Amino acid sequence: MRLKAALFLIFCGLLSAATWASAAEVHGLWVWKSQSVLEAPRAAEALRDFCQSQGINEVYVSVSTRNTASDDNHAARLISVLHRSNIRAEALLSSENADEGGKHLDKLLDHVRQIIQFNQRQPDRFDGIHLDIEPQQRPENKGPCNLRFLPGLDDAHRANPHYAGWARHSYNDYLKQSQ
Repeated sequence: MRLKAALFLIFCGLLSAATWASAAEVHGLWVWKSQSVLEAPRAAEALRDFCQSQGINEVYVSVSTRNTASDDNHAARLISVLHRSNIRAEALLSSENADEGGKHLDKLLDHVRQIIQFNQRQPDRFDGIHLDIEPQQRPENKGPCNLRFLPGLDDAHRANPHYAGWARHSYNDYLKQSQ
């Protein structure tokens, strides 16, 4: 009898651990050219409906450095619609050259600051910043085992004045603390 009870408890523990693990999984969607995507009528609701139908619980929304007030309104509305459905929204910032430092890195860091300022102005905020730094897209970084760009890539991430260490914190952590 004790063996059956022990096996039952182990089974229940494994079942609840598996359920928790699947609930904690992130199923994300990258939305490029989001300004034009969000201009369509009911775009936020259509994106939300698609995410719900596909089990997507996190959306990475590209944000231009040339955002207008209209773009900010579209983004704020999208974030609100997604949050009401328990879908996270992160600002997606992209660069092929930030690992080179200088003006390229300065441009990316200015973009990070724009997102932080956006979050300070909005009741519904981005949940994080998703950096898509891709030096491997440049021709000089193509080819097998060509990893010369890695130190610059690490430097680009660490250059953020709010960076606290990849292993312990993320931009998401900073955004939560600054809200």
